[in-house]
Amino acid sequence: GYTDDLMETWRLLDTGALSAAENMALDEILLELKAEGRIPHTLRFLQFSRPSVLVGHHQSVEEEVRLDYCWEKGIEINRRLTGGGALYWGRQELGWEMYISKTDPRIPGRIEDLYRKMGEAGAQGLRHLGVRAHFRPRNDIEVQGRKISGTGGTDLSGAILFQGTVLVDFDIDEMLRALETAKKQGTCRFTAISTHDRDWAQTLIEKHPEGLLPFDGSEQQLRE
Repeated sequence: GYTDDLMETWRLLDTGALSAAENMALDEILLELKAEGRIPHTLRFLQFSRPSVLVGHHQSVEEEVRLDYCWEKGIEINRRLTGGGALYWGRQELGWEMYISKTDPRIPGRIEDLYRKMGEAGAQGLRHLGVRAHFRPRNDIEVQGRKISGTGGTDLSGAILFQGTVLVDFDIDEMLRALETAKKQGTCRFTAISTHDRDWAQTLIEKHPEGLLPFDGSEQQLRE
């Protein structure tokens, strides 16, 4: 099994754009490996190779998803490990995930404190990139009062998977067509980086066509 040394070791994975099935399979195997103590703490960045809908762990696909529309448009449908509502992912959205031991002293015992700690860290990372993001309880990151990122997590045998999204150039109209419940949520709740700075968002997309991770491998960036 994997054991920690005096110098803490983290693994960074930028898995690029994969199918919904591949991304969900990686979520499951990484959480299992962390629970078995076979991998170090891990930070993963991900994207989807085609538009996808992910329902929450306990949701009904038939109630949440407009199946005929998704099948017609080639939108993938899958189920994620974490709970919460159905999510629509475009090709430009960026996902981030953290796999860490539940006993790590940095992990709060109360779920509300965990959401706050992770949400504030995510907002800080976006501010580092020039996005004026702030955490809003219970588990959202907002820009000017609108949701730009949602977060959530699950655990397995002492290991935690905590994940979030970043809406870079989000197609809200397509989300409305793909999800049965989207209109109930209200489009005014959502925003994207491109809404506030389209030139910056387009530059980011063009500079990182294989993945929207502006990461140079430095220790400082990993800490942030």
